[in-house]
Amino acid sequence: MNHPDLNELIEFVSMDKLTPETLDASARINAHLADCADCRARVRDLQKVYDALLSEVGTAAQAARLLAEKEQHKTISRTLES
Repeated sequence: MNHPDLNELIEFVSMDKLTPETLDASARINAHLADCADCRARVRDLQKVYDALLSEVGTAAQAARLLAEKEQHKTISRTLES
């Protein structure tokens, strides 16, 4: 059995758009996953990591936005106090 390499599985998990190239890769990997429990397990593990990373990025972006808003409020308050 010819298994997809790790990079192909990472790309498969992180695909956000279907183009002719990704559609072809997705179909090939899905066909392989149908018959390969080891690769299905790897994809499940990769999906968990990918989801956790996306969650952290979202959390970091929210924190940065809140800090920026806080700084804006400080600037406005100092301007009003002057």
